Amino acid sequence: MLSNRWAAGVILPHFRDSTQGKDFTPITPAAIKYFPDRIVPHYLVVAAFDLSRGTQAAAVTAYLGAGNEVYMSHENIYVAVGDWQGDTVFHKFAVDGVDVAFRARGAAKGTILNQFSMDEHNGYFRTATTIWSGDKLSNAVFVLDAKMQTGGSILNIAPTERIYSARFMGDRGYMVTFVLVDPLFVIDLSNPRNPKILGELKIPGFSSYLHSLDENHLLGIGRDTTVLTTRDQSGRIINEVAIELGIKLAIFDVTDVANPIEKHVEISGGRGTYSEVLHNHKALLFDTRRNLMTFPITIHAPVPKPEFNHGPFEFQGAIVYDVSTTRGFSHRARISHLAVQDSSRRPQPWLGGGAP
Repeated sequence: MLSNRWAAGVILPHFRDSTQGKDFTPITPAAIKYFPDRIVPHYLVVAAFDLSRGTQAAAVTAYLGAGNEVYMSHENIYVAVGDWQGDTVFHKFAVDGVDVAFRARGAAKGTILNQFSMDEHNGYFRTATTIWSGDKLSNAVFVLDAKMQTGGSILNIAPTERIYSARFMGDRGYMVTFVLVDPLFVIDLSNPRNPKILGELKIPGFSSYLHSLDENHLLGIGRDTTVLTTRDQSGRIINEVAIELGIKLAIFDVTDVANPIEKHVEISGGRGTYSEVLHNHKALLFDTRRNLMTFPITIHAPVPKPEFNHGPFEFQGAIVYDVSTTRGFSHRARISHLAVQDSSRRPQPWLGGGAP
């Protein structure tokens, strides 16, 4: 358990190791390291302990400067820190048992979306970023070597769009960007110094989470969308905006890397439908042995003009699917804790189409 407490006018991180007692232990200033050029009043505290030695004290280290996202491989921890210049700095820590030690620092242009925007493979660190330059957007993939020096990159991916999801799997990377349609990019990372885009697929909607089903199939979880078009008196298009609808499940076949296809689709509900899994992958339960998946969902029924109205409340609870790369999605069950008398307390849809 971690805590911040005042000590002589300075906020110091404290921790409590239940194997050593009930009291909080301060981490003294002399034991705290810091990230250069990162002046923020937050701490990154790393605690390592051996599960096979339950009575051994945890090894605890603290760093002033904290971080935005954390990714861990079998051998290293990477802490991503955004800076005021619109870059992301990555701090690499080597892990050897309970010993955690700083190893290197690198940087990439742009900002990352989440932990799935980072990965390590064969000693190389890969990351996907969105680059904001004034009112212009683009995306990039960077590959850094063991010393966190940039070895290869792909720049100017999907201008005007931003990353909605990314996933790295071995020698491949996958990225979804979105503004009106969803391009899924398949990226070749087999040569760390020369990554390449192999293919792309443009479809309605977007995936905010990508999950590997096997070597050649991806599960995408996100939203279905429709495009609202505004025209002037002469019929010329003056504006287009994407309207978020129901929860969309998709199975992508990337066997032909140059021509990925959307093989199966399942859409639940209409505008106002929401699931925690859109923003939190831990809300997804996927049983690979049974090919079964479930996640929480609040469903509002589809309506004829979703750009103006949410549909009526339909269901709140867990939804369960059988998943097959050949047969697609088969609805198995809905499980709800709402009783009949709870129907008057239906959740209200958020105007943006998701959660409040």
